[in-house]
Amino acid sequence: MPMQAADGWLVRVRPLFGRVSAQQALLLADEAERHGNGVITLTNRGSLQLRGFTYEQALLFPRRMVEAGLGLPDPGAEKRRALQVSPLAGLDKDCAVQTLSVAYNLSEQLMSSENLSALPDKFGFVVDGGGLCPAGVLKGDISLQAVAGSDTLWQVVCGVARSEALDVSGVVSLALDLARRFVEQADKTRPLRQPETGCLLFE
Repeated sequence: MPMQAADGWLVRVRPLFGRVSAQQALLLADEAERHGNGVITLTNRGSLQLRGFTYEQALLFPRRMVEAGLGLPDPGAEKRRALQVSPLAGLDKDCAVQTLSVAYNLSEQLMSSENLSALPDKFGFVVDGGGLCPAGVLKGDISLQAVAGSDTLWQVVCGVARSEALDVSGVVSLALDLARRFVEQADKTRPLRQPETGCLLFE
């Protein structure tokens, strides 16, 4: 949903894995100049933020992004796709070769897990393959991190807790199970909150 700011209405788009094609980049630039104030910023959670829209154009923005392949028609699915990935995955030889495979696997599972729409709005996942630009510095409530020195093993990190080493299927399954248990164990009488520094769901 658009948000009102001092300089007009603010809209956001979250490209899959933080990547856009040249055509999509030109489209976003045109959107910013034609309907906003020309400013595009990058948020801490990997979204592109366009500012200065009128209310009417802010309401039309999501449909145009869906048509361009930069958004999903289902708001719940779009919310569940809060997934950040090592920015140089597939390009950096020191980034785990399975990074994009883990990210695609996790993304597909999130799309089919409608119950996870109950997670907090800012709840997010990170897939960190290491390398020159590790994603570990990004904010994620549940992180899937490549095990150093291994081409096939991963760990789930939640707060200060860390799982045993697992293969791709196992690490994705555990990450999703933690998210589901967080939803299930939340106090039903109050809004869901982000996990604290510890992750009792491992216990």
